[in-house]
Amino acid sequence: MTRRLILEEIINNIREQPETTPILALTKTYGKLWPHCEDARIEERKNEVFQHIAQSSYIPLQTNPQQAPPPFKIAILDSSFNPPTKAHVQLLLNSLTTSLYAPFTNEPVKVEFDACLLLYSTKNADKVLKEHDAGPVDRVLMMENVAEYLNEIAKGRVTKEKASADESNSSVDYKLAESRDDISNNEMSSTANDAKFHSIQNIAVGITNSSRFTDKSRALLSYCYPAFSPCLYFILGFDTLIRLFSPRYYTDISSSLSFLFSNSYTIYAERDINDKTVENEFWRGNKWAKEYADKIYRVEIDDD
Repeated sequence: MTRRLILEEIINNIREQPETTPILALTKTYGKLWPHCEDARIEERKNEVFQHIAQSSYIPLQTNPQQAPPPFKIAILDSSFNPPTKAHVQLLLNSLTTSLYAPFTNEPVKVEFDACLLLYSTKNADKVLKEHDAGPVDRVLMMENVAEYLNEIAKGRVTKEKASADESNSSVDYKLAESRDDISNNEMSSTANDAKFHSIQNIAVGITNSSRFTDKSRALLSYCYPAFSPCLYFILGFDTLIRLFSPRYYTDISSSLSFLFSNSYTIYAERDINDKTVENEFWRGNKWAKEYADKIYRVEIDDD
């Protein structure tokens, strides 16, 4: 069975599950930190994936601080990936390798991540698949290609010059290699830099049936428990941040956000670095965003 057919089968199986049962399946992993994924060959893991889908249910994390493992920080780039672009790559790399900023104080914060995840949802609260959009299997295959190349960059196997010479990949690959080569110019110590790229060496590609972040969080917590106690950092655009705090997507926004931010943070990119009108209005007018402001960070991206 080809990889495309296997992915098709896994995606269809996930789609059939109700959103009341949040599901996560990893199709590609690098490093040995992801549970249930000692290898990345889904051909050999298909039965395991389906078994996880059948048995998946959220298990509360340990509450005894003497028993609980240290938080395992996962950066999650959640997107429709239609297709994966240079902007996706830049958003992920900047979130992993540069300072983040608190929304009101603008104080820099440095987070050292343990792993990162490219996450695709088979369902979306707003978007409907259009005629010329890439299909789910194609999107996952492209995500896997990006993850593989990011992992090569993180290990120093691809230089800026090599990426530039490969015209077929230069639109994305040059940016990746350039980020790797230029990282020594930023303000962080070499130890911190190594930690940042360490997370990319533990990159994975995942599929979920959940459209809402609360359910995506449940799926990830269920998948990771009890191997480690995850702390999730969802990376998203500003428009998605607005939707995250919009009551129209919840039956009970108070309890939903309370659960989400009990073990998650968000990292958002500015909508327009030259015009902060919409962003300022959001922070002034959304009481839920202000309530959880200490769980929200801003990442700066290049204006190009």
